[in-house]
Amino acid sequence: MVVMSQMSTGWPYRHTPYTPSSTGATRPDAAPPPLVSRTDALAAMDASAELGPNLRGDVVDAFVADVNAKLAADWQQRQYQQQLEEQHGSAERRARTRDLVITLAMAIPLTAIGGEAAGLIGLLVSWAGTAAVAVGLSLRRGTPKRSPGR
Repeated sequence: MVVMSQMSTGWPYRHTPYTPSSTGATRPDAAPPPLVSRTDALAAMDASAELGPNLRGDVVDAFVADVNAKLAADWQQRQYQQQLEEQHGSAERRARTRDLVITLAMAIPLTAIGGEAAGLIGLLVSWAGTAAVAVGLSLRRGTPKRSPGR
């Protein structure tokens, strides 16, 4: 199966819209260049003029196919990047939820032990310890990253 971003479209262009990263996934540059440049359109117009009116439809069809292929590759790349971000966010949420559940599961017996042994001061100490553990876990994981659409 040929990946759309690797398909040859037949029209020359100076750049590729994305560069590979170290993880194998690709990411957009700070300011991606346009998918179809002015020179591409001018080249299609010149080819149409040189070939004459009989082949003008073929030149237009080839140019439209080139534009569609570039747009499809760009769309595919954006979808892939969005899926990677969603998977990373889901793993982080699961890890935070797991840590919270473990912390609260340990806090319940510690509350009972602290309340039985030292009364109100034991309750306060046990919940201060639980809060400290929760804060420590959140600092260890860092702040949650949110995508712009959420």
